[in-house]
Amino acid sequence: MSTGRMYDGSVLQYQDCVEVSACRPVEARCVLHAAGPLTGLDGIDLGCGTGWYGRQMLAGGARRALGVDCTPDMLAQARQLSREGGDVMTFVQGDLRDLRDLRLREEFDIAIASWVFCHATTALELAQMYCAAASVLRPGGTLVAVVNNPAYRLQDGDWSAYGAKAIAQEPHPDADRLTVEFAGEPPIRVVDYQWGTRCHQAAATAAGFGALSWHCPTPDPSDRAAFPQGFWDEYERNPVSTVLRCVKTCGVTEAG
Repeated sequence: MSTGRMYDGSVLQYQDCVEVSACRPVEARCVLHAAGPLTGLDGIDLGCGTGWYGRQMLAGGARRALGVDCTPDMLAQARQLSREGGDVMTFVQGDLRDLRDLRLREEFDIAIASWVFCHATTALELAQMYCAAASVLRPGGTLVAVVNNPAYRLQDGDWSAYGAKAIAQEPHPDADRLTVEFAGEPPIRVVDYQWGTRCHQAAATAAGFGALSWHCPTPDPSDRAAFPQGFWDEYERNPVSTVLRCVKTCGVTEAG
């Protein structure tokens, strides 16, 4: 797992690409709807980057929000943004495959993991990430994850209109390798692992999650009005992302 090496040193460039992406509010609306009411809950933002989803949880009424990321540069920027914005989000560096060292067992009601599971390079790493997410949730806690849409196909569109450009898709039995480029000088390239539906479901179930459901981000009338006719056609026809929601139903079984 090399998320830190992918993003360290390119924080501001990556952040700018994400913040100006037209699909960010569409995705966020889907994530927060799947999360449900947040008032009084303890939230954790896994793979928090600069802490955007954690702040959304606080804005929605969460009692607290902790951001966890493996990338020091991301965390430094996140802490600076919280200081400037005056929010109470806190941050800690951690390996998203194993959070035991952070002593956070069953402290949280809601976990959001945006573009985290795509960095699992093996089925074992994917299982470890789901187990780590389950370990920090109380029984009945909810995990909401933004993941690569298993059905996305580069041949049907590269998504360059929406903030990042898919430039290669290498087929593999369990997880296609999707190379994505973010604009800048020089551009940032990352490799996402596009895990299949059954792989996600198997890893989540083995980690103690149940009530799995899939949610597709969908532009609303205000999104459509803000862009030319046809802008969202590729987004809806060949979505690159989808949202998985699941609930912790039993104790965590360690992977590997």
